[in-house]
Amino acid sequence: RLAFHRTDGIYVINVDGSGLRYLTRGWDSDWSPDGRSIVFRDPTFSISTVDVNGSNIRRVHYGKHGGQEPAWSPDGQRIAFGVGTYFDCPTFGLWAMNVDGSGLRLVNCDGDLPAWSPISSEIAFFNQGTIDVSNADGSGQRTLVAGPATFPDCTPDGRLIFTKTPSGNRYGPSQRIFISDGGLERQLIPEAAPPVLSGYSDRQATWRR
Repeated sequence: RLAFHRTDGIYVINVDGSGLRYLTRGWDSDWSPDGRSIVFRDPTFSISTVDVNGSNIRRVHYGKHGGQEPAWSPDGQRIAFGVGTYFDCPTFGLWAMNVDGSGLRLVNCDGDLPAWSPISSEIAFFNQGTIDVSNADGSGQRTLVAGPATFPDCTPDGRLIFTKTPSGNRYGPSQRIFISDGGLERQLIPEAAPPVLSGYSDRQATWRR
């Protein structure tokens, strides 16, 4: 099944196009590991969860700067998300909390776009042009990709996929998806065959769970 955003809110649908169901208003959806719930950014820019049948909507974080791009940890215990608005960019913060909203902890004062490691012990994130990783409590931070890079995701075996952005613009042209095990970085999708398409990019990959 897929979860996606349409003009009026979040929907789920089977991959064959059947079973379309409206859940609620919101954006930035991510599945719980058991497939029963979805975490999302709600219309108040807070972080909320909803069951996949559209019931049991729960606001789990509310703050004056809102929340965005929530990511559910693979063990189902924690949610990481960015904090900031279009009005106070580029000041962001990366936070993590229990799924009920308790245990809120600042992971990084400039982080965004979190991606959990397979065993939920670390979080990879975008950090002002680089891809960094830290322990879930914010300790042990280190840079994995010098950048400019964005849109990190972790593979089930612990490798990192990310988008290289030559211009430094997250949505600019000539971007490419790479994979790394912490050492050699390898481009995943070959260069476009001639004739090369003007402005071609591939970006923002997510790994199948």
